[in-house]
Amino acid sequence: MVEIDKLLGLMVKKKASDLHLKVPCSPVLRIDGDLKVQTDLPELSGMDIDQVFDSITTLHQKEIFNKDQELDFPTACLASPVSG
Repeated sequence: MVEIDKLLGLMVKKKASDLHLKVPCSPVLRIDGDLKVQTDLPELSGMDIDQVFDSITTLHQKEIFNKDQELDFPTACLASPVSG
């Protein structure tokens, strides 16, 4: 099970501007303009993506995603950077 707070904390720690999540891949961070696969993290399942998506989107955003099959949006991170 993926925890979005930990992924957002990792983004802060690594100074990433974007987080890309796709099945069946490990999370990808955009760092200094380059996409970096986080090979130390497990590949994501469809259930992982559904869980994260449900926890960070509004009903309106879900409707947009269902219509357009993509969604690009900012989110605030209040998490502390993770150690490691």
